[in-house]
Amino acid sequence: MASAASGASSPGARALARVIRFWALVDLTVTTALAVPPLGRALFAALDPIDRALGGAGMPADPGGFAWLFVHVSGTLGVLWALARLARPVRSLAWADAIGRAWVGFLILRFALAGAAPRVFLLFVVTEWAGAAAQLVALRRARRAGLVAGAAEPSSVYTGA
Repeated sequence: MASAASGASSPGARALARVIRFWALVDLTVTTALAVPPLGRALFAALDPIDRALGGAGMPADPGGFAWLFVHVSGTLGVLWALARLARPVRSLAWADAIGRAWVGFLILRFALAGAAPRVFLLFVVTEWAGAAAQLVALRRARRAGLVAGAAEPSSVYTGA
């Protein structure tokens, strides 16, 4: 593995870290609301008029206790994932996030088009795929800039900044 000084402070590594952190902050804003029960309900209520404007039936008023459990557990996991990327914006997490976003976007699209998810969720397909694309582009640019695999991996460079 290359030393932290050889690549972690390069312009490519810094640009990649900025992109990773940006999308982590985007995620943190939504997933925090999902993780906290009153905020999750407020988010669903806020999405209701948008869903109706898109021709949907609106958000379910109360999807039930079991569904709320999954909303809040998913939100909690999302918060932890975002915090991990904020603390350590490294290549491996960018790859994992880009792949995960692509898959999550596909799942949302599949369920929304089948009528099994509110139409407003289609907006999240856009943000998921935009985040995946942005990170893949940043990864490619970092590679072109000479950031070798491992150069921006765990180091003290990212833990305090």
